[in-house]
Amino acid sequence: MKTIDGLYIMWRFSGEAGNPFEEVFGLIFYGYWVEGFDVSIVDEIGTFREIWSDGLVEILPRYWEGANNANLAIEVRFERVDSTRWLKNVEHSLRWFTARGAEIAWCGGEDCTQSIDVIVSDTSPGDVYAAYSDHAGFHCLADLHAELIGLSSREIDMLRDKLRSRSQIGV
Repeated sequence: MKTIDGLYIMWRFSGEAGNPFEEVFGLIFYGYWVEGFDVSIVDEIGTFREIWSDGLVEILPRYWEGANNANLAIEVRFERVDSTRWLKNVEHSLRWFTARGAEIAWCGGEDCTQSIDVIVSDTSPGDVYAAYSDHAGFHCLADLHAELIGLSSREIDMLRDKLRSRSQIGV
């Protein structure tokens, strides 16, 4: 299955009768701050939206609580994207979080989790589509029109080892 056909999220359409959720092409981006984060970051959500200005998208920020959860997630519904900039935009979206103090950022479809525990080798293959940290760099194995491949155990292990070596996250 191609990435463009396999990355989906459940999107809530307001005003819909019956089941208001629909499966749509999208990604959920997660940012994890070791010491928590300042909610005023959401005031900068416009700069996140600008990353995808070459297409047509809707975004929805979400807060998470709990020591093992990402602090902030941004759900992105893609109506139209520039396939030539896809990987660059995914990377810039992940860097958006780390530029604001997140230790690591990752993204995936509906099956990806907000828990930092996703950065361990025993997760289901393919749950994490892409990840970025300042110390481990950008990791993504599939462009938009390529076969959808999530990060492998090898990439996840490398990310975990880099985070562990910084003694920041208890993974």
